[in-house]
Amino acid sequence: MVLNEINQLTKGEAIVSTGVGQHQMWSAQYFDFKEPRQWLTSGSMGTMGFGLPAAIGAQFAHPDKIVIDVDGDGSIRMNLGDMETVTTYDLPIKILLLNNAGDGMVKQWQKLYYGGRLSASDKTLHKKDFVASAKSDGFEYAERLIEKNQLKSTVKEFIEYKKAAFLEVVIDPDAMVFPMVGPGMSYAQMITGDHIESRVKDPEVEPIDPKAMF
Repeated sequence: MVLNEINQLTKGEAIVSTGVGQHQMWSAQYFDFKEPRQWLTSGSMGTMGFGLPAAIGAQFAHPDKIVIDVDGDGSIRMNLGDMETVTTYDLPIKILLLNNAGDGMVKQWQKLYYGGRLSASDKTLHKKDFVASAKSDGFEYAERLIEKNQLKSTVKEFIEYKKAAFLEVVIDPDAMVFPMVGPGMSYAQMITGDHIESRVKDPEVEPIDPKAMF
């Protein structure tokens, strides 16, 4: 996992900001932090686009720290113009974009609780080239990671680059993040996924009755 690799390289000393979505949850799970205020996130406020401007502020406040914005292809669109702010002020921010071609957290809920009916969450028809966008905003390092065998070398190059760096990582569009608690459910009904032991045996995913929504 790319986040685990970055965590090992930065040794818990990086300031990490996030947007909102699955990437936010994965970041909370995989990063270690040695000091307070190294983890910048809007939490459950759901403020998409928070990650990049938060990283900019953190880098101004701590010019000698490694500052990483972990973002998603849906969330970063909200403040994509701030990539130009990064290069305008010559800030050595690292932007890690996890691209699953959609709003992953929304898709996850729609698949688990709404019969797999995707509404405004699938971005596969969109042709946004984020690497080209980063380069047009002045990022001299802007790369796309697709092959797993290039993970270690690419991440090392990305983190050690002295100026602003942008790395897009193409991930599984069907990946899900756990644990999660469904709508109207208790912690006892938490879905834990394959790698976390559940509090109850075989917790059921109960689809939402569309009639109950209105």
